[in-house]
Amino acid sequence: MVRSLIDRIRHRFEASVAEVGDQDLLKTRLIGIAVVSEGTRHASEIMDRIVEYAESQMFEADIIDIEREVIDLD
Repeated sequence: MVRSLIDRIRHRFEASVAEVGDQDLLKTRLIGIAVVSEGTRHASEIMDRIVEYAESQMFEADIIDIEREVIDLD
């Protein structure tokens, strides 16, 4: 289920997505997602759409926590 969701997010949003932690725990997964955009506002909008999409695709799982970091190079 996680691998399929990761692949769908990658292709639908052209984002970098990987399972980055909690792999030893049977029922917990930690997924990292990165996007590159021309501005912080646009990057935040893309991340919002990714989260909405992920929530709509996960019928047997819940998103427990979301952490965001925006790096502005201007």
